[in-house]
Amino acid sequence: MSILKRAHSLVKIAMGVRATRKAGSDKEREHAQAALAELFSDARGGAMKIGQMFSEIGGDTSLAQLTRGVEPYPFEHMLPALEQGLGRPASEVFKSIDHTGIAASLGQVHRGVLLDGTDVAIKIRYPGISDAVGAEMKIVGMIPGVGPAKKWGIDLDGYKQSIKENMDRELDYRTEANRQISFRQANQVPGLCVPEVISELCSEGVLVQHWEEGQYLEDILDWHHNDRHAIARIILTTLFHCLFISGSLHGDPHMGNAFYRKNAAGVPEFVLLDYGCTVDATKTQSDALLELIMAVHEGHHIPAFECLCDMGFAPEKLEYIREDLPHAIQVLLAPFAREELFDPKTWPIQKQFEDLMGERRWWLRSAGPPESLFCVRIFHGALSQMESLGVNLSWWHVLNSCLGPEAMHAAATRLAIRRVTSMGSPPPKSAAEDRPVKSQELRVRVTEGDKQVVAIAMPARAAYDLINIMPEDVIAHIRETGSVDLDAVMSRIVETQAEPQSLFEHDREARHYRVWLE
Repeated sequence: MSILKRAHSLVKIAMGVRATRKAGSDKEREHAQAALAELFSDARGGAMKIGQMFSEIGGDTSLAQLTRGVEPYPFEHMLPALEQGLGRPASEVFKSIDHTGIAASLGQVHRGVLLDGTDVAIKIRYPGISDAVGAEMKIVGMIPGVGPAKKWGIDLDGYKQSIKENMDRELDYRTEANRQISFRQANQVPGLCVPEVISELCSEGVLVQHWEEGQYLEDILDWHHNDRHAIARIILTTLFHCLFISGSLHGDPHMGNAFYRKNAAGVPEFVLLDYGCTVDATKTQSDALLELIMAVHEGHHIPAFECLCDMGFAPEKLEYIREDLPHAIQVLLAPFAREELFDPKTWPIQKQFEDLMGERRWWLRSAGPPESLFCVRIFHGALSQMESLGVNLSWWHVLNSCLGPEAMHAAATRLAIRRVTSMGSPPPKSAAEDRPVKSQELRVRVTEGDKQVVAIAMPARAAYDLINIMPEDVIAHIRETGSVDLDAVMSRIVETQAEPQSLFEHDREARHYRVWLE
C-alpha cells in the first residue's frame, strides 16, 4: 500500500474515532464502532494495533473482534512467505498445515504438525507489511504537536520514536523469538504457560512455537468461582513477578493474546501469547515503584516526587505539581492501600484522578517517559481481566506472596532511608522555582458568551513560562493582532515577582481569554 493510500486510510480512521466519541446515543455509538472496526481491520499493520488498544478501554464493543484476529488471507497467499522464511519447501518441515489461519495485525498463525509429530503454531508475516508499516510510521512522524501535547510539553517525538522502535522490533520475528525465550526463562510463575519456541525454524518473517490450547476470556466466565479466582491470582502474580523480579513485561495485553484452560489434573492455567512487544524495567524503576506501593499501604509520608524521578519522570515538570503528587499516587495505587479484597468495578480511577488534579493532571502525564505508554497498557490489561473475571483479590497479599518477606523487608528499609533523606535535605529546585513568587496560582479562563469552556489553575511560578504554556495558535494570534504586548507582560511578571494581578485579556472570534495571578 502506497504512503498516500496509507495516509488516506489513517485519516478515515481518525474521522471514525471522532465519530465514535461524538455519538449522541448508544445506537449511534454502536454503528460508529462497527464502522471503525472495519477500517482498522482493513488497514492491518500499525493501524490495527491502534484498534486493539481502543478495544482494551472500550469494553465489549465491535472493536473486540480485532483482539481475536480478522479475516485471514488464503493460505496460498501466505505459502511463498512461509517457504522463503524457512529457506526450503514447507513439505520438508511439516507433515501437515491447517490452511485456516488466525489473522492478526502483522501476520497470521496456522496450526501445523512437524515431521516428528509435534503440534506447532506457525506465525507468518504478511507479504509487504514492512513497507506498509514504514509508510504509517512516516505519517505518524509528520503529526504535529497540537492540543495537550503542545500545551503541556508532552514529548511527542519521544512517543513517536518509542512506537517506531517497537514496530521495527515486532516486524522481525527473530527478535520476537528471542524475547519470548527470555521471558519464558525469566518468569517461572506457577500456572503461567509461555509457549516454547523452536528456534531453528524461526526467521525474520516466520516464527514457529509449540501449539497451546485454551479458551478466550469470555468463554470461561461461567467457570466456578474458585477456578476464576485461581486464574485471577496467576495473572496478578505474573504482573508482580514481571515488575519486581524479572524486569521483563509483556507489553501487548489485549484479550486476543491470552488463553485460559485447565490441565489434566483440572488445575487452571494462563497461557500468554505474542511477544512482539515486551517492556524492560530497570531495577531502579521497579524499586522506586515498590517503595511507592509500600508508602501508600502505610498511608503516610509518600515520597512521590523522589520515587517518580527514579522511575524516569521529568523533575522539572513534576515541580509544578509537587504538592499534589502524594494524593495523586494514593489514587493511582489504590488497590494496594488496604489488605482487604479489592473490587475493580468500584474503582472510578479516571474520575477520582481528574477530580483531584483537574487540568494539572497533564503535568504528570507529560512528565512520564515515552515507555510509560506501554506500562499503562500493561496495568490496564491486568485490571480489565480482573474486572471481567468478577474476582476480588487482596493485591497487597498477592504482592507479599509473590515477592516474599526478604524483598518486602528490603523495600521497607529503602523507603525508610528515602524518607529520612527527603525530609533531611531541601528538594532540588527548578529554574522557575528559584524565582520569587508572591501569588498562589496562575489562572486561565476561556469563555464563549456566558459559557465557560476552559478553566485552568497552575502554580503561580508557571507564569514565568507563560508564553510556552499558552496554546501556540493563541500566542500567534495575539502577536498578529498586537492586542497584547507579551514582552511587557513577561517583564511585569519578573518585576513584580509574580504578585497577584491581571496579566492580559484577549478576544479571538467568539472566545474571550483572561489570564491572571491570584
